[in-house]
Amino acid sequence: MRASGPKPAARRADLSASKPSNQAKVTPRRAATPVPEPGSAFLKQAGRTTVGLAAGAAIVGGLVAGTAQPASANVAHKAPTLHQGDSGAMVVRLQRELSANGKNVPDTGYFGSQTKARVNALKARHGWRQNGIAGYRVWNVLLHDGHSVSSPSLVHKSSTKHKSKAKHAKKAKVVSSKAELKALKYAKAHLGDSYVYGAAGPHSFDCSGLTMAAYKSAGIKLAHNSTTQYRQVRHVSKSNLRLGDLVFFYGGRSHVAIYAGHGKVIHAGEPGQPIEYIKMKYMPYNGAGRPA
Repeated sequence: MRASGPKPAARRADLSASKPSNQAKVTPRRAATPVPEPGSAFLKQAGRTTVGLAAGAAIVGGLVAGTAQPASANVAHKAPTLHQGDSGAMVVRLQRELSANGKNVPDTGYFGSQTKARVNALKARHGWRQNGIAGYRVWNVLLHDGHSVSSPSLVHKSSTKHKSKAKHAKKAKVVSSKAELKALKYAKAHLGDSYVYGAAGPHSFDCSGLTMAAYKSAGIKLAHNSTTQYRQVRHVSKSNLRLGDLVFFYGGRSHVAIYAGHGKVIHAGEPGQPIEYIKMKYMPYNGAGRPA
């Protein structure tokens, strides 16, 4: 027996009961449209289109990232590693980058406590060890934070190395010869020995006797007379002194000593005084020479 009451409507009747009106056909393309049912052909097609667009965007983005990132990374590699106490143009650049990235740092050109604190604050944000050193990772963040700082220009590592080599080459020019170092070593070994006029060792010396014996130990002959020794050596300027050079004092160059560095000489001064170090400024300078 059939149940009484209203009959249930067919589940898909509303979708096929009538055709769309002409007015619906001319609805503008950008007008609101019903949400398609799950599984409909329209939704499947829209999904494929969305995926296609996303994939295309990813490819384009990858191409951009693939071409731009290496160049940007190279910029960070040009930057020098900076520590507290450093100064110069690269510190100015670091301070300007830090100011553009956050709290202002005066671009004094000196890496002081304030600059160190800002570097550590940046490192703390990234979970890095806060050692106050501005290295590659710090520069990489600052150079890619979207803020433009262009001066001073970053120094290439090759240029830094070149300057370092030139600096070492300059230092090499003032390195003492083996003979000079041996003579200086001899003089140091006799510190405390007594002054005796006319003596040249082995346990007492006068001024030229000490320098003569010192260079004799290195295989170089010198006269037992300070004035004559000045004529025997190649003369050098006071600003170009190196360890082991002979330094002459007083009128007539009546006194001679061996340069020991830092403005000091080793000499046999006078009777009653031991062979000792003394500052050059305590005696009237009157020339210098290089036996070797």
